[in-house]
Amino acid sequence: MKCKPFVLFFSFLVIPSCVFAELVKVEKFEIVDYGIYDAQPTDRKLKSEGTSYGKINPTKAIKLSKQTHRIPAKIGIQFGFRYFIEGFPKGSVANVTYRILHPALQNPKTKSTHKEEKFQWKCVVGNFGERYWGGHFFRFSEEWEIKPGKWTFQLFHKDQKVVEKEFIVYQE
Repeated sequence: MKCKPFVLFFSFLVIPSCVFAELVKVEKFEIVDYGIYDAQPTDRKLKSEGTSYGKINPTKAIKLSKQTHRIPAKIGIQFGFRYFIEGFPKGSVANVTYRILHPALQNPKTKSTHKEEKFQWKCVVGNFGERYWGGHFFRFSEEWEIKPGKWTFQLFHKDQKVVEKEFIVYQE
């Protein structure tokens, strides 16, 4: 039986990448700071069915405005935490699940109700001692999103919770 060149080429591409994915070693996840942030939204909107909007909007130029776990319930507030991942080999990818548990939010356009936001993100890991910096945030953009109560931000790696931070959203 002869193997076709395409099958051999495909095998050489797929097998090493699967083996390499197993070699990612994440040593540590750690929260660097948390609270209220000033940030600029990007023009990118990424589809994400596990969220109340059905999409996520990455941000840039993120700066901590106030370190606190108490968050005022008002339009424009962006809160959460920044974190780093230590691990190796340099350039490897760690698949991270972002999750936010919150009071029930009902999207008036879709009529769907959500008690969590959940999506996947690929984080590039540095060499041992080098760090990947990331952030896990929520921005109150619409009145229907603003719900006082406990908001819990979590990160998962390989189905294990690696970081959790609780915030209390309060009415001013």
